Amino acid sequence: MPELFLLTLFVVGADAPPQVRIRPECRPQGPVVVFGDVADISGADEALAKKMAAVVLFPAPGVGQRRFLRIRELFEILELRSIDLAHCRLSGARLTTIHGPAAPAPPGDPTPSAPAPPNPVPAPQPEPVVLAVAAVKPIERGQVVQASHIQLIPVPARTVNNDGFVSDIEGVIGQESTRAIAAGQPLKPQDVRPPIVVRRREPVRVGVVGPGVRLSTDGVALEDGAVGDWITLQTPFHKDSIRARVAGPKLVEVVIDSPATAALPSPVR
Repeated sequence: MPELFLLTLFVVGADAPPQVRIRPECRPQGPVVVFGDVADISGADEALAKKMAAVVLFPAPGVGQRRFLRIRELFEILELRSIDLAHCRLSGARLTTIHGPAAPAPPGDPTPSAPAPPNPVPAPQPEPVVLAVAAVKPIERGQVVQASHIQLIPVPARTVNNDGFVSDIEGVIGQESTRAIAAGQPLKPQDVRPPIVVRRREPVRVGVVGPGVRLSTDGVALEDGAVGDWITLQTPFHKDSIRARVAGPKLVEVVIDSPATAALPSPVR
């Protein structure tokens, strides 16, 4: 018999404590596993129960395969989906066995008790899907992406082109959008980038660092840049622009090889 547990969590906005019982095993009906496949949800208002049950966890196992889901992993997945729980009474199994579609029976001679149909129709196979990060609501160009802005959705594998879609939801949080993204639209790698911390034509603090040397002065950025980018800027050192690495908000660094060159960073030719 699977080990059972009883724990109290929190779901904001629930009038009555929802009852969530984790099943010891399940067989998803679609190409992805949702929270409602692995748990029975009751005692909550209908809208809340449907919202919880529809949360996508991961792709369903393949034909004849299975996957094991431990309660700790379930907690971590729900946290990444921005599930905010309050006064939710949770019980059931600590380990859920998730079965994929049953493998078709091998062909054989029909028995008198179970004659084979003259033209058997093969059972439809679920279409392969991938999970992609998609916008929950419109995201403006230049907006820093928050956890509440995105979710994972199943996308037919046949629609994925060479660019692919972003599947790492944690890797998107805190990034800056490079274009306007509509609600429900999956994100591609080029749709986000590290946030811009140095803006063109804005003043910056220039640090000059090298062996035994640490100086600083003021300058003006000639390009936008994120942390780690190399940009051109204007400083009192030269009439020409020089190159520097972005180190933080309105902060760049010029690295020198020796103290003798501290006052003369190389200009851009």
